[in-house]
Amino acid sequence: MPVPTLITSLSTTAASNSPDGSESVITTDDYVRAHAAFIAQLRDGAAFTGTVAAPTAVRVNGATQGLVGTRFGGGSGGTANGTFDDMVIDVAASGGLSIMTGTSGVGGILVGDSASNFAGGWRYSNATDESSIWAAGASRVTVTATGDMLLTSPAGGIGYGVGAGSSVTQLTSKATAVTINRPCGRIITSSSNITAGSFARFVVNNSTVTANDVVHVCIRTVASDTEYDVSVVAVGAGLFVVLIRNMGASTLGEALELNFAVIRGSVT
Repeated sequence: MPVPTLITSLSTTAASNSPDGSESVITTDDYVRAHAAFIAQLRDGAAFTGTVAAPTAVRVNGATQGLVGTRFGGGSGGTANGTFDDMVIDVAASGGLSIMTGTSGVGGILVGDSASNFAGGWRYSNATDESSIWAAGASRVTVTATGDMLLTSPAGGIGYGVGAGSSVTQLTSKATAVTINRPCGRIITSSSNITAGSFARFVVNNSTVTANDVVHVCIRTVASDTEYDVSVVAVGAGLFVVLIRNMGASTLGEALELNFAVIRGSVT
């Protein structure tokens, strides 16, 4: 057999590699040097300079590990995002990534940079059966073993972000229905009068609302906000009803700005 010049010429079957025993003692030295060169290439990460057919895995610390920079499978028919394609698991049916640790160990996926090797990510503790989301180097959200979702930042809050909300202005009177198909937002009411001790009620058509939801509403500060009582008195599929009561001793007539938010609910 000729002296191999490429590591891809080698076989995983020992008997298929050279020398086969018929070569002269003089050329045996060339085989030894060639194989030593291949070991050095593996050490320096320069063994594969071309395309290797169907790579599946490498062994690290005695265990089979994924080959970074490789696309596994290819059965989905989709195209991976070009920014996040250093490792792609591409299968026709179900697929995923498993992280196995000891019963008291912690598994995680971390994101870092030159300033911090743990700027953000996700962690799961097998000791406490808690999952946590990290940002800016600290745990921000924890899901407990009983299913509680806890904010763990003193400056954090639960709510909707920019893009989720909208606003609508009520026409004619405070009894006129409005439509706003967002889970949160602001309703600017008509400036029609409500006499002392009386109330106005109007329907808010909202396609994001289900009959099991809870809708919260409050007044954004106005001059006479302490004279009003505002509440949601009914919820149905695609709507909720707002009641505005004049708690003062005189007639009130001003446009109110009402903030609202839909909290998803379930009866099962």
